[in-house]
Amino acid sequence: MHSYRLYYDYGGFSLDVTGPMMLMTQKVTSVAFSLHDGMDVPDVTLSEDQRKNCIRKKPSMLMYYSYMFSFHDIMSGPLVFYDDYLSFIDGSSTKVPPPNKEKNHNNKAREPSPNAAMVETSLVAIVTGVLMLLTPIYFPISTMADDTFLYKTNIIYRNLYMIIAVSLHRSKYYFAWKLGELSNLGAGLGFRGYDEEGKEKWDLLTNISIWKLETSTSLKVFIDSWNLNTVVWLRRVIYERAPPSVKTMAVFACSSVWHGLYPGYYVTFVSTALAVMAARKMRRNVRHHFQTSEAKRIFYDSVTFIATRLAGGYLMSPFCLLEFTASIKLLISVGFHIHILSAGALICFLFINSSQKKS
Repeated sequence: MHSYRLYYDYGGFSLDVTGPMMLMTQKVTSVAFSLHDGMDVPDVTLSEDQRKNCIRKKPSMLMYYSYMFSFHDIMSGPLVFYDDYLSFIDGSSTKVPPPNKEKNHNNKAREPSPNAAMVETSLVAIVTGVLMLLTPIYFPISTMADDTFLYKTNIIYRNLYMIIAVSLHRSKYYFAWKLGELSNLGAGLGFRGYDEEGKEKWDLLTNISIWKLETSTSLKVFIDSWNLNTVVWLRRVIYERAPPSVKTMAVFACSSVWHGLYPGYYVTFVSTALAVMAARKMRRNVRHHFQTSEAKRIFYDSVTFIATRLAGGYLMSPFCLLEFTASIKLLISVGFHIHILSAGALICFLFINSSQKKS
């Protein structure tokens, strides 16, 4: 279907069957590995997360297809894992007692209500929906493929435009995910117990931490705050099961194929894998030098905040442009700076630094 989409809707963003199929791919694989963990793997070898999510008994046909085609998440998700869906169906998810009855103001003879969470989610959806409509007017993605932009503007302007355009372009994903979250909340799915104060938490299917992502000071936090349930899915079915030497690359390779066959996806994910490995090495070797005083910590956080914004705009631009030629021309116009810096950091900390330590 991804191949066919290239034929009938190349470069388009129309909703079609590939969206639900992507979601069902997540569901099928997560159920398969959970069944494998629950029925074929010794319990002592499972991690705590695998033990919690394993399936000990094969689902009935009714329950399996109820999960696969649940109407409130089939179009845009977010992904709900099988054990959470089962708890929602049998009602056990809302029967969790508050941690402290004295502090809990909602401890009445009624089930938890998603109404407050729905109001909050609706407001976020409205704001992101407005941004989604305004972005193509004031900061169109197509500008980044225009020759005038590539060859007649300075490199500072191009980088700033990439940061702003890509950041605003994310609003359409925020809007879609918040609508999906709203649909599930309306059905009563999303309750995750109570906090320490006894307040209800309806964030089980929250798929994006907008504030955390937009203010992140590391590439890892930036990625981990985006498409949250898909990050968990990739960790459970790929990262935790792949050989240690290829874990990171395997996750990005799988994510690329899952998203589709546009070349821009592969440019983004391969580049991001390189940048993440470099950022990890950099943070491990540099960060502790800036934790000795408050001034140094503020300086470090400020620099990494700017670097994360710069890297986010750079790495996500090919994902937005979709086409290979346009993506490469854009990256050339800014000097492949993230690639060069990432390669330099890896060479420095993997080879030069390690050889000095050995000697």
